[in-house]
Amino acid sequence: MKKVILFSKNKGDTYGAELSNPTNWIIGTGATKVGETIEVLNSPTSTFVLLDSIGAIDGKTYKVVFEIYDYVQGELRIGQPFLSATEQSNGTFTFIDVKSTGSFLGLRTLGVSTFKIRNISIKERL
Repeated sequence: MKKVILFSKNKGDTYGAELSNPTNWIIGTGATKVGETIEVLNSPTSTFVLLDSIGAIDGKTYKVVFEIYDYVQGELRIGQPFLSATEQSNGTFTFIDVKSTGSFLGLRTLGVSTFKIRNISIKERL
C-alpha cells in the first residue's frame, strides 16, 4: 500500500540536494540503525527514534519522505522541523511544510511502537 500526503499548493516545486545523512543519524530509545533502516521495537511513547542535524532554517519549506514497513503497532510522526499527522500503517509518506520547530529532522513515536523505517529523505524547496 502506498500512501502519499502532500501539503504543497505548488505542483512542480523544485527541491535541493538530499539533507539527510545516515552517518549523522542519532538513534533514540527503542530503535536500532541497520544500514539505512531504523528498526523500532517496543519504543516507548513520545520518543524521538531518529534525529538528523540538517540545519533547517526558519521560513523555509521542506519535503520529508519516509517508508514504514513491517508495521505491528504504534504511530510515527515528524516532530521537527515541523509537526505532521501521525501514520499507523505500512506505506510511503510524503509531507511538505514550512519549518516551525528545531533545526533537526526528527521522527517521533506516539504510543508503544514496533515497525521499520527506510528511504528517509528531506530536501529544502528552492
